[in-house]
Amino acid sequence: MKKTITIILSLLVYTVAFPQQKKLKDSLYALILSAKDDAATVDLYYSYGEIFENEKPDSAALYYKTAKKLAKKIGFNKGEAVFSSHYIVLLNNRGEFREALMVAKEVLEINREVGDKKEQATANLNVGSECQYLSEFGLAAEYYLQAKKTADEINDKKLQRLTYNNLASVFKELQQFEKGMQYAQKSLLIAQELKNDYAISSSMYNIATALMRLEEHRKALDMYREIKQMGQQTADEIVLLDGWLGMGDACSALNNYVASEGYYKRVIEFAKQKFTPEYEMYACISMSDLQLKMKAYSTGEKFVNNGISIAKKLESKFEKDLYLKAANLYEAIGNATLALDFRKKFEALNDSIVSDKSRALVTNPEAKYEFEKKKPPFNKWARKIRYMNLPSVKRIS
Repeated sequence: MKKTITIILSLLVYTVAFPQQKKLKDSLYALILSAKDDAATVDLYYSYGEIFENEKPDSAALYYKTAKKLAKKIGFNKGEAVFSSHYIVLLNNRGEFREALMVAKEVLEINREVGDKKEQATANLNVGSECQYLSEFGLAAEYYLQAKKTADEINDKKLQRLTYNNLASVFKELQQFEKGMQYAQKSLLIAQELKNDYAISSSMYNIATALMRLEEHRKALDMYREIKQMGQQTADEIVLLDGWLGMGDACSALNNYVASEGYYKRVIEFAKQKFTPEYEMYACISMSDLQLKMKAYSTGEKFVNNGISIAKKLESKFEKDLYLKAANLYEAIGNATLALDFRKKFEALNDSIVSDKSRALVTNPEAKYEFEKKKPPFNKWARKIRYMNLPSVKRIS
């Protein structure tokens, strides 16, 4: 149900188990105490702030702002630009996607002026991710493909993996499951080559989600279980939430309702503790569907209403899925008027997202990118023009 896309930073993000994290925190703080007003100290503040992102976001924001202030003081333009790349992570965790998009676009403009190609690719990826959070899939694909073009030019494996994985998520959102699977598998191969646990789990999630839609439920469950284990081993809360959410969906599809309900409840409780409303919304979508299967209609109605409320605040347009759940629920209990009302709401919003026009907005920039990538250099002496067979494109939380 959820869409796994990746926001990236210009500096290293530390994802380590708790004992290692405490050791890192202590060593970074010791360096800060003796640091000078220079670019290295700006980087130190950003790295130190990353440690607090999940548990103490206000502290993370404080250190990021301190880094930005110092960067501005010493005229370190790149250091000042990096602030926004870090800050949008905090905004996303709070579900403030519209503000995060504005900040990401500011970073992109700065990096076009002062950044190198890698930073420009990173900025394009982040803008694309914010567009996707807001269900603007055509725009998201354009930014992702621009990032991929740059990543290919500089042969940056990490950025190539990220673009593949984010494109996989776009195609799944537009119900092109096989296309999404292809990109996710490319992403996974690079992630394994890089030996990056978070990258592997993120790529695996997109593959597992595609498997679910292709009704390979047991294969998907095994993959979600691996993701959950990776989240536990690395103390990565988002990976853990991904695993629980996916296991809940797979167990529901396999008619193991008790296990499914347990996983969704874990997600909701943990999401509330960690202030990640997006995951609470995803769990509400899945839980409402589960309650409908169990014929627990009044409980299902509560999850539908809660999910719609969260989705509207996030401006993610994910209320469309909840409108469909509501239509099915009211149809089951014989309230034809409400069922029809929610069905119309679902169809209107769904058509605007998963229409042929929306698919074309993604397909066209992808086809254009593939053509430009394969196109040979212009030869004024050539007597014939050879036309390319462009890849056909289809379209999938």
